[in-house]
Amino acid sequence: MASRFLTIDATNPGRFYVAVEDAMLSLGADSTHMDGVIRNIRVKRIHCEFEVNDEPIEVLQISADGPNTLTLEINEELNLNTAKLHVLPALEASGAGVGAVARRFVVVDGADMGRMFPVNASGVTRIGKNPKTSHIALNDLYASQVHCEVVTEGEHVFVNHIEGSSGTFINRHRITGRTEIHVGDLLRIGNTHLRLELGVVVERRDKGSGEKPILKDGVEKGSGERPALREAVVGKIGANSPPPEPTPMEKVVHLENQTLGHFQLASILGRGQSGVVFRAIDLKTNQTLALKVLSPEFPKSEAEIQSFTRALKLMPVGRDPHVLPLHGVGKTGLFTWLSRDYVDGYSLETYHAKNVEEGKLSWKRACRTIAQIAAGLDFLHRHHVVHGNLTPRNILIGREDKVAHITDVLLRQALEGTYLRKVTQSAKRQAEMMFYGPEQLVGKGACDARTDLYSLGVLFYMMVTGNVPYTGISEEEIFAKITEEKLVKPSRREKGLPAPIEAVIVKLLAADPNDRYQSVAELLEVIEPIVMMYDSKA
Repeated sequence: MASRFLTIDATNPGRFYVAVEDAMLSLGADSTHMDGVIRNIRVKRIHCEFEVNDEPIEVLQISADGPNTLTLEINEELNLNTAKLHVLPALEASGAGVGAVARRFVVVDGADMGRMFPVNASGVTRIGKNPKTSHIALNDLYASQVHCEVVTEGEHVFVNHIEGSSGTFINRHRITGRTEIHVGDLLRIGNTHLRLELGVVVERRDKGSGEKPILKDGVEKGSGERPALREAVVGKIGANSPPPEPTPMEKVVHLENQTLGHFQLASILGRGQSGVVFRAIDLKTNQTLALKVLSPEFPKSEAEIQSFTRALKLMPVGRDPHVLPLHGVGKTGLFTWLSRDYVDGYSLETYHAKNVEEGKLSWKRACRTIAQIAAGLDFLHRHHVVHGNLTPRNILIGREDKVAHITDVLLRQALEGTYLRKVTQSAKRQAEMMFYGPEQLVGKGACDARTDLYSLGVLFYMMVTGNVPYTGISEEEIFAKITEEKLVKPSRREKGLPAPIEAVIVKLLAADPNDRYQSVAELLEVIEPIVMMYDSKA
């Protein structure tokens, strides 16, 4: 059920009382003189806003050690046991007028999770994936160049959808025109969820940390690029108040540039639902590796870690140039980690988005990449390993040689049935279900080698046409399209696509597994001659 906002404007700002208890909210001049009682409401969030004079704000903090008087200045925060206080400035210099309130978007889910972006105090803030045309540039394959615009008009903020078949949503409702958004509302663009908050994005440098300051647009000084995962910090914490407990995934993110066991972690390479991948140096061998650190929500029991270890022992012996093998698995403190080869490159998701943005889609390039991924799958399947989660984030492309590598092999099986999988399953399914075979979406989610072939077909279709074959505004719509709708042939979206290539894609995407190629070897017999033929003509 969507949330609603109850706004209370006191007629006498010098004397007002409000109390919340269970499902009842009481209002009045004081605790003995009630003017009204609001009943049968379930309070989801409390946000109180007081407009005060420009004078120092003193807070008498009560604790077990006795009272302590603190002074709050602009952009400072104070965490009490029951609430967090935050002093915001009036943005007179912005041209928005006296009393304008600073607003920001905080990414709560998606590739940019943890980042903050300022909202212009007046006028338009454009959001999309193209940094040249958007004020807020997202790392999201399913966002358009300029996806939507946020318009600030005094105390009100509105959202207009600009382009993109996936739509723009506020609190899970697709907007069809100019729609007002309120503080606390969730804005969804592609796979990115942003929450509108009051607050500014400010600089901070922790003394002695050596950390680069975060600028107001979220860019590191001297980095030349936006970090995929860097949390901008607002204000500072009161001297006697501990900071709020970080979430499990925040604890992982905070390992950046730290030492974990015998690994020196460097920059974050990527982030999924269950963990974060760091570029790391093994201090024992001085080798550069990729280290995936799982959320500390895993393991919840000894049985989970044993099942996890058993699954990963099924990793094939030997090497294949298109499969990234595990170097090791371990646990240091709270964190379980997996180490593998480091690839200097980017995910297929990033690679594809760059090609789309630059207008460089190529079915010839797609054929070569798909043939390489298929060769890696053939190696896995010959060793009786089904990947079961073949998505653009689990394919890495070398920066120079453009060689494709499959990663996260056996991780799906290793985390099956764990608490971590249960708490991330909903978000994971929402982000990845367009790459699932129909058989994965019904019943117990049966998965075999032909399921990997279906996912490979989705990747092929995406690389040729620019988008996945089935999209929708909800899980239910995507599910219905994958399981019931007839496939739009890729040649209708990409003119000039050779018939033999289209035939391969259509067969890979057959709804019935029995109508697909029955093995990767069978696929390779068809696609490798096609690749050789068109390469010889190049």
